[in-house]
Amino acid sequence: MRRRPPPKGLLLLLFFLAAAAVLRPCKSWLAIVRWSRTGALFAARPRVPRRSSLSDDVHTLAEDYMSSLGFSEDELSKIKARYKQRFEPDIEKKIKPFLRWFSELGLTDSQVHKVVVTYPMVFRNRLEETSKPMVLWLKGLGMDDLQVAKLILRRPQLISISVEENLKPRVQWLKELGMDDLQ
Repeated sequence: MRRRPPPKGLLLLLFFLAAAAVLRPCKSWLAIVRWSRTGALFAARPRVPRRSSLSDDVHTLAEDYMSSLGFSEDELSKIKARYKQRFEPDIEKKIKPFLRWFSELGLTDSQVHKVVVTYPMVFRNRLEETSKPMVLWLKGLGMDDLQVAKLILRRPQLISISVEENLKPRVQWLKELGMDDLQ
């Protein structure tokens, strides 16, 4: 008895399933394969991500300003990578006030560089509404300026936490559980 060969569509499907097993770590493997209207599989053209009209190599005004303050190209590239979008915070409304405030807290220039490189999202914060109240709250817990500066240096993300929305409700909850201020 003679066996019939499997249909070509089945062979293609098996081929692509085998390729899927090999390409499983690649999350976009399905973008390579498309179904036609007739139900046949075919390879689609690879999609090339579109670049914005502004080249990534062009420095923004904020980057130029940061460079003039002594931030190296390596630091600027880390800042841009961590900022999650084009690094364009307002110099007068965001960068200068935060840098001035950091120096008022007692951070040296190299420490300010470390904070900004570690957490460039600090320039998205509202200084008066979020960051300053956080520092005042920390000082109210008994921390002095040096301790606050060290804490900001270690965990710069803390100055983005809202005292009113996050910390006070949690402290109140802990007090309701029976903890006192010393705990």
